Amino acid sequence: MRLLNQIRHYSGAVIRGIISGRLFTTAGIYLRHRRLENQVLGRIELKVAGGPFAGMHYVRIPAAHALIPKLLGSFEQEIHPFVERAVASNMEIILNVGSAEGYYAVGMALRLPKSQVYAYDIDDRARDLCAGLVAANGVADRVHVRGLCDVAELNARLRPDQKTLIVVDCEGCESDILDPEAAPGLRTATILVEIHDFGSTQHGLTIRQRFAATHDLSVLSAVPADEDRHPELSFISREHRLTLLTERKGPQDWYYLVPRTAPGY
Repeated sequence: MRLLNQIRHYSGAVIRGIISGRLFTTAGIYLRHRRLENQVLGRIELKVAGGPFAGMHYVRIPAAHALIPKLLGSFEQEIHPFVERAVASNMEIILNVGSAEGYYAVGMALRLPKSQVYAYDIDDRARDLCAGLVAANGVADRVHVRGLCDVAELNARLRPDQKTLIVVDCEGCESDILDPEAAPGLRTATILVEIHDFGSTQHGLTIRQRFAATHDLSVLSAVPADEDRHPELSFISREHRLTLLTERKGPQDWYYLVPRTAPGY
C-alpha cells in the first residue's frame, strides 16, 4: 500500500507539471533540493537537533518540503513561542489538521506525553510518512493518523472538559474548518492556524471576526531565512544555504487564539 501511494503521489506530480507547463522547471527545483539535502544529510543525523522538538527522530520526506530546517530545529521559528505556550498549558488533546508528515503531531506528542494526538491529512503519501514518523518515535499508542477532518469530526473530538489545541495548516480551508457556529467546541479550544490569504481570499478576517468574542488573538509574521545562522551548513555556499533554509515564498501570518474561558486555563 505504501509503495502504491508513492507511485500515486509522484505520478500525480508529473501530471500536474505537464498540465501547468512547468514540469521541467519543477523537476529541476526538486532535483536541486534533493542533491543539496543529500549533501547535508551526509553530515547531520536524520534527527531534529534543536527547537521545540529537539530529539525527535525523523523520516526522509519529498525534496523542497523544508527537511533541513526541520532537522536543524529552525522550521517556522516564528511560532516557537506559541508552541512553548501550548506545552506549558499541558494540552490533553491535539488536533493537527493538515499534518503532512507529522512534524507537529509527533513533536507535540513527545513534548506532552499524556496527550492524545489526531493527525489529519487528505494526502495518502503524507499519511504514510506520518505513520512512519509515529513509529520511529514510539508514539503509535497516542498519535492517530486520519484522513479528512470535517465539522463532524471536530464535533466528535472537541470536549469542553479537556484542554485542546488545534493546529491548522490546510492550505486555504482554514475558514471552512474554524467555524464555531458549526463546531461550538472551538469556543473553548486553543488554536494555532497558518493563514493563507492569497488573491481575494479573506480567511484571516473571517477567523478574526468569528473568534473576537471568545478568544485573545496574537499574530506573528514570517521573517526571511537567515542563511548565516547555522554553522553546520558552512561547508556549502551561501546561495545553497538560502535555498535549503527558505521555507516559503512571500508573506505568511500565523494566528494564535487563546480562549478566555476554558477548563483549567
